[in-house]
Amino acid sequence: MIMTDGEVRPLCHKHQLIRDGFRDEHLRGCTYEFTVGRIAYRYDYQQKSSRQEQNDRHIIYPFETLTVVTHEQVDIDWDHYLFLHSKGFLFSLGVVPVCTGADPGFSGHLGITLTNLSARPIVLPVGTRFLKGVFCRLDQTVKQGYIGQHGDATMDWPYPSQFQADKFDLVEYSKHLQRFLPAPFAAAVLVTGSVSRYLKWTIAILLVVACGNVASYFLTLAKPQGGTATLLSLLNILGAIASIVGLGVTIFTLTISQKSAGMDSQ
Repeated sequence: MIMTDGEVRPLCHKHQLIRDGFRDEHLRGCTYEFTVGRIAYRYDYQQKSSRQEQNDRHIIYPFETLTVVTHEQVDIDWDHYLFLHSKGFLFSLGVVPVCTGADPGFSGHLGITLTNLSARPIVLPVGTRFLKGVFCRLDQTVKQGYIGQHGDATMDWPYPSQFQADKFDLVEYSKHLQRFLPAPFAAAVLVTGSVSRYLKWTIAILLVVACGNVASYFLTLAKPQGGTATLLSLLNILGAIASIVGLGVTIFTLTISQKSAGMDSQ
C-alpha cells in the first residue's frame, strides 16, 4: 500500500524510513524529494574502476555515467519498500530516467546512477532535488531482507566490469558511433575501422620491408657489388608502392569527410 505524507512524516520524525537529512518541505502528497549529496562516483572505463569525488557540485559530461549519492540516509525496515524515480526536469536535460528502489532491510545513503545523453555537460549542485521516493507499506513482513552492498559501510561503488565487452567488431562499433558523432568524424571513424581489419597485414609487410632494408645495408657493407643493387632497387619499388597506398587511403578519408561535412552543413 502506498503511504501518504501524513503516514510518512511521523515515522521520519522518529528517524524511521529516512534516518537522517529529512526535511518536511520535501515531502508532498505521496512522494519525498531526495537531494544531491557531496559524494559521487565517476567511472574509469579503461581501468574498469570507479573513484570517489566530494564536491559542492557534480558535472556529468556528454555520454558519461555518474553515480550521485543522496544527502539523505534511509533505513527501510522489513515492513516497507521504497520506490525511486528521477524528477522530470532531468528528462528535459537529456538524462536517462532512473527507476529503482530500496528493498526492506536496506540502510544508508542511496546511490543513483545517471547517464547524460545530451551534447552539453550537466551540473548538479549539492542540495538539488533530483529524485522522488514513494514509500510502500507491505501487507506482511518479508522473510528475507536486503542482502548486498551498503555504501556507507565500504564507501565504494563497484564497477561491474564483467559485463563490459572488451572485444568487438570495430566496423560495427563505428557504424553505431555515426548516430552520435558529427558526420565528418563519423565518416573518418568508419574508414579507420574498415582499414584496421587489414592493419596486421600492413604492419607485417612494412616490417618485412624494414628488415630487408637493414639486411641490404649490411650486404652493401660486406659486398658493395653484385646482386645488392638489384635488391635495393626492388626495395625502393616496394617502398614507393607502400607510400602510394598510404597516400591513397589518406585522400580517400579526406574526400569522404569533406562530402559528409557538406551534407551536414546543408
